Amino acid sequence: MRHYISILFLAIVLSAHATGGKVQYNSIGVGNPIIPGYFADPTIRKFGDMYYLYSTTDGNGGGKGPSQVWVSKDFVNWTMMPMNWPTSLYYWAPDVMEYNNKYYLYYCQPSCEVYCGISDTPRGPWENIFGRDNEKALIPDRLVTGAITLDGQTFIDDDGSVYIYFGTWGIYEGFGCGVAKLSSDLKTVVEKKLIPNTEIKDFFEAPYVIKKNGVYYLTYSSGSCHDETYRVQYATSTVGPMGPFVYAANNPILVTSADKTIHGPGHHGILEEGDDYYIVYHRHNIPNSTRGMHRQVAADKLVFMPDKTIQKVEPSHEGIGALNSMAHSYINLALGKKVKASSYYDESFKPEYAVDDNNATLWRPKTCGKEWIEIDLGNVESIQRIWTQFEYPTTFYQYVIETSLDGKSWTVFSDKSSNLLAGSPMADYGNARARYVKLTFMGAEKNGVSAALWNIKIFNEIPFDSPQLLIDLATVNLNNQVIANDLGMLGGCFRTTKGQVTQREVEGCKAFVLSENTELESNFEMPSCLSGTTEYTLFYKQFGTLTDILKDGVTWLDSQRKLLDKHTLKTSQKPAWHTIAITSDGKREWLFIDGQKQTSQTVRKKQQNKQKKFCIIAGMVEKTIADIRIYNWCRDIEELKYDATIERKHRPAIAERRKGLLMDINAAESRVGDAITTLKNSRGIEGRFIAQDAPLSVVLKKQRIAFEFDGNQRFDSNFGLPETMEGNSPYSIAAWIMNPNLSEAECILDVNQAGGELEKIVFGYGKDSNSGIISHHAGYEDMGLQDISGNQEWIHLVATYDGFKERIYINGNMVKEKDILLRLPLSEKLFIGKDFAGERPYTGWLSSLSLYDIPLSSLEVSTLYKKETSCNVLFAFQPSMLPYESISWQNEGVWRGQANSIVDNAILDVEGKIVIGKELSLTDMDCTKKTPIGTLLCSFLPTKGVKKLIAWDSFSLAYDGSKKKIRIQSEERLFEIDISHCLVKQWMQLVFIPRKNLIYVNGSQISLSESICLSVPNTSMTIGSEKCYITQIAAYSDEWSDLQVKETCQNIDLNRITEKIRIKVRIVCGTAVRFFIESNNTELQYYFYNQTTGNSSGWTNLTYFLDESVQMNRTYHYIVKAKDRYGNVVTGLDKSVTIDNTSFNYIEDNFNSTYDFVNKGCGGIDWKGVAGFDIPSFKIKSENGKLELNSAGTAYKYDRKEDGPYIYQEVSGDFMAQIEIAGFSGYEDKKAVGLNEGGLLIMPVEDSNYWIMHLSAFPYWSAGNLLTYLTKFGRPQYANKKGWNFDRLLQVERCGNYFFFRTSIDGETWTDMPHSPLFVKDLNGKPIKVGPYQATNAPDNASIWFKKFKLWQTVK
Repeated sequence: MRHYISILFLAIVLSAHATGGKVQYNSIGVGNPIIPGYFADPTIRKFGDMYYLYSTTDGNGGGKGPSQVWVSKDFVNWTMMPMNWPTSLYYWAPDVMEYNNKYYLYYCQPSCEVYCGISDTPRGPWENIFGRDNEKALIPDRLVTGAITLDGQTFIDDDGSVYIYFGTWGIYEGFGCGVAKLSSDLKTVVEKKLIPNTEIKDFFEAPYVIKKNGVYYLTYSSGSCHDETYRVQYATSTVGPMGPFVYAANNPILVTSADKTIHGPGHHGILEEGDDYYIVYHRHNIPNSTRGMHRQVAADKLVFMPDKTIQKVEPSHEGIGALNSMAHSYINLALGKKVKASSYYDESFKPEYAVDDNNATLWRPKTCGKEWIEIDLGNVESIQRIWTQFEYPTTFYQYVIETSLDGKSWTVFSDKSSNLLAGSPMADYGNARARYVKLTFMGAEKNGVSAALWNIKIFNEIPFDSPQLLIDLATVNLNNQVIANDLGMLGGCFRTTKGQVTQREVEGCKAFVLSENTELESNFEMPSCLSGTTEYTLFYKQFGTLTDILKDGVTWLDSQRKLLDKHTLKTSQKPAWHTIAITSDGKREWLFIDGQKQTSQTVRKKQQNKQKKFCIIAGMVEKTIADIRIYNWCRDIEELKYDATIERKHRPAIAERRKGLLMDINAAESRVGDAITTLKNSRGIEGRFIAQDAPLSVVLKKQRIAFEFDGNQRFDSNFGLPETMEGNSPYSIAAWIMNPNLSEAECILDVNQAGGELEKIVFGYGKDSNSGIISHHAGYEDMGLQDISGNQEWIHLVATYDGFKERIYINGNMVKEKDILLRLPLSEKLFIGKDFAGERPYTGWLSSLSLYDIPLSSLEVSTLYKKETSCNVLFAFQPSMLPYESISWQNEGVWRGQANSIVDNAILDVEGKIVIGKELSLTDMDCTKKTPIGTLLCSFLPTKGVKKLIAWDSFSLAYDGSKKKIRIQSEERLFEIDISHCLVKQWMQLVFIPRKNLIYVNGSQISLSESICLSVPNTSMTIGSEKCYITQIAAYSDEWSDLQVKETCQNIDLNRITEKIRIKVRIVCGTAVRFFIESNNTELQYYFYNQTTGNSSGWTNLTYFLDESVQMNRTYHYIVKAKDRYGNVVTGLDKSVTIDNTSFNYIEDNFNSTYDFVNKGCGGIDWKGVAGFDIPSFKIKSENGKLELNSAGTAYKYDRKEDGPYIYQEVSGDFMAQIEIAGFSGYEDKKAVGLNEGGLLIMPVEDSNYWIMHLSAFPYWSAGNLLTYLTKFGRPQYANKKGWNFDRLLQVERCGNYFFFRTSIDGETWTDMPHSPLFVKDLNGKPIKVGPYQATNAPDNASIWFKKFKLWQTVK
């Protein structure tokens, strides 16, 4: 029989010949990567005859666990085995060493600490070196100054001394790699040192030390782990393991290959095998994923030269092959065979890649649904074992494997449709003769996981398997007399063929209770290779006396029964729980009782099991058992003891069936003119969105009914999202939007409250090319579009994600895509208009918004875009939505048209409502579609005389107040309808439904005796007349129901403005007056008007307004009004304000004089104080019109231990401060120097209620200008998303307990920061410090230069 290794070698040779001698990454049977899946930061060890590979679990968006180890006896066939510890969320860069007959596991977390576990085996069970329940770290962060504690790796010197090396981001000045010598018990540090980056140049992370021929080689990684610059370098020392080290001249020794298919190699371990050495490292997957966080482990030869240098490594796709005789050297029947599939994603993920025995390539279907792959073996073959290596080994997959002779009639080979066991390879056992093999994917543990697989291997004979948990029966798996083996590799179940099985808790343990004479039988046969002549472990718990247990144990081999019978008891026992284990190494079998070895026997070479199926039988008495497990390897005694402590949990929940449409918000379901405080989710999950700030106006905008956002609205849902939107969930979001004035980032929808990387989906439309459309708080994985600007037309914006790639569509066309991997938490709320943090305010119109938990296809997106949307509003005119000044009005309804010249004082307040009191001419109408009027609505103040309401061509509608009649002129006929009997109100509402011959007056229905023909206008109409006070007039294409009419009529006389409008006026400076309204009524809008200059706010939801149209030594007359959603209006302020020198005090510093604040303090300069944690190390100096603040290693945190340079004034009461940023380290090259920031900072003079606010320039991660509010409860931050184009002019203004923050490019136009103003409770006029500050937030040294500090203090 030809061996599998020979076939692979031949395949590689043929592939290399076909490509001119170079093995391609997608060649059949190449050796790199060495394991299937995404794993990084490998440590390779050999203990006994087994290779162990420890690594970070990658491909999950953050190096999250679970902890695992890969094992192999030949370095080719690897099996993933789970480990019990650590159970932390993150498991980074593990290392294991053997020392004094114990094994020590080291790993890191984002907290930058190294933890240590101890065990009797390289697999565990592990526990913290300081105690099982202790969570103490071995190496805390910054144990060594200048070394960030990450990537811990151990080294044992010739004298037995143990050292641990660690470090990351060692590129800063004064930084490098830390090294610590450990005590003999490995629990404390006895010596430590920094190996500076002046010795180990370019040091970034991942130190690894090896000693050869008296030379210490410190190898490490440089560059960025996200891209092709990642590489391996080294330095040497002949002095000792702590250096000093000499940088090698031939660096780097491992780099990205010329064709980029070996991309970003680094973070390695080194294996010594006899006289040979091998470097085991990670590299990026192919095709390279976004951010490079789907890394794979490869191995190549490492050569030490006679001159004590390391030869440059030739990174390869071939790898190093087998390092031992092949443990599994049997023919893979599927290798290179014909294959077809239900679908494949694209040419990078072809079905052929599932049968190429290559861990660099995989088949990926298009969807996460029930996809399948079918292999044609070419001939009918005997099939006994199938190995499947799915994309994510630490996730369980559910699938069915079938076989067929003809490809038409199929027989189940293995049913894993309810599998709950993760592993790689997944091994399926059976005995079939077939030509065709088909695997059908049924589902997975996590959302967004598809049937993608690296390899599927089929064998016709195999003596033994990779280490697997074959059977795992727990009481949580009992259902209707069937015990599912969902957590065992054999799958299947045990059925009750006789008697009864129940679940019961016995002395604190959940157990199976078999009544007398009960029999359980597996629905599968025990593998023929599983016998005493191969390794195995049988483990279970049983309640009773030991005498009874030994007589009535659980076995499937005759030898096991004999081993139980062989054991004799010296004393009788009371009934109790006992653990029984029988293990075999293939030569001897051992019996363990309660973790103690009892007896053993030699295994017969030819042992046969008479019973092919596994049966569990109760005799003449009740049998109580629990946790039955069978492994196909010999477990260590400590592993057996750990088995006895495992606490069983309920079966993991499978992601529920996808619902499709989850949310659908449509403005067309609202009435134009309404102020909306609640948005109903009309389809999908039952619930609604509730206004948290200002209400939304429903308006007409270019033939669409839309919600109008001005940046001050956020609506929160009263519902969350289902589990189908958890993890790496596929999704789609679609919206019709119009946004003429784009900022950097604007949020339309935020799907949850999370804030971590890849835990969010913020869907919006902004100019930020990195994250303006989709933000996951991840940087690399976010998406924006280049060179987009505001749109004056409606666009259909869609984002979709299928579990692998995220796409953006505009008007049905895909414009961008990127592969990502999400880790969404369960959502309790959704947010519209702003994100959860209150950032990214949306300013534009939204017609509809939908959310799905499925990925819409490109065809479905195109169909949505092309779907005809109808607007039922022909025209709608509401004076309350217009400013009081002279205006132009555009009809945004179906008929369009515009009124270009409304005369002055056309918009009036009459009887507490906003009305039009003059005639309005609407021209340039487009009525070509001849859409007829279904409903005509008019609300007005009935007065004496004839008042024309509306007219066009040969039609007019008027009210005769003297006769109390409605007059309708149609064609050449005049109709007069008597309404004197109708309900009398101050305001009248008229609803005319011509096709029904109905008129409603204040809700009272009048049936017309004859039909009135209502024509469609040609190109113009007139609305109103002199002293005809109309509050609303509109025409609709649909015919209103009686209920609609009554609901509308109920609103006509509502007057909700009963509260007194309390307004504060502050003269901020010589060119600005602040108005602030104290009100909790979110349904009101406000109108601030400077009658003298004509400057106004227009109607706004904001309760504040800053008038900057004023000058010194002048008087201005102000009017402030408030209105509600029904057009009711009140005047809250009507008064004059004079601005002169008595209004405020003014301080200015242009920094023209040369002054050193560090050495001289504030003496002689008009500043109150200088602050910071290490003032002597700072530079705070003014000269030539600039103030320079410089520091290194500074940051503003709540503990105040790292405060950067800060000079300040102390101000009581209201004030405004302003400063300009004149320079910024790194600005010219747009390159970060640390995380340098600076701007204006305020804090209380008294620290009793400590807080800090600062408005800064912070260009990193596209932040731009950043507003920070630091308290003991947290540090929320709000950015304008301008990146390196941040605004240089900064303002902070205090008005009572509120603080306003603004930025400007030119000092003329100022923009409020997101979430401004901020509120501080119980401040009550207490004095505040205010002034410029700087901090680097990193070890780097950086500066910010300021100019022109100005301070205005309001005089009470």
